[in-house]
Amino acid sequence: MKPCRLCHREIDASWRNATREDVRTCRDCFARYDMREVNVTDDGLTRIELASILSSTTKEGKVELAVNDVQIQMDLPKAREVLAMLSGAIEAAVSDQLFYLFLTTRVGMSDERTARALLDFREMRQGSQQAVYPQ
Repeated sequence: MKPCRLCHREIDASWRNATREDVRTCRDCFARYDMREVNVTDDGLTRIELASILSSTTKEGKVELAVNDVQIQMDLPKAREVLAMLSGAIEAAVSDQLFYLFLTTRVGMSDERTARALLDFREMRQGSQQAVYPQ
């Protein structure tokens, strides 16, 4: 048996088999795990896995997303919503990078002024400061 990486108790074999063979937390720690915190694996990399699954109760297709030891299951509309959000975030990151490079290399702005301009640009792009930094 393997120890839980959070509490160091042995992981019950039935729990490991019910989830995945490589599960690294016990049932109790998994239930308490804060899903907003993503910890890197022992090798320093964040492991991201995606799988299509079929719900055993509803017989509907779902998507399972695992980030290191945290797993979530989404119905198809939620998975499509997450896909759109991720795609939007990627495009915004590309835009932010190009905006920053343009202002620092072509216009010659300092990092501090560029950071303030980037915040203003994000607010214009996303509609408000609340949209830039939601809580």
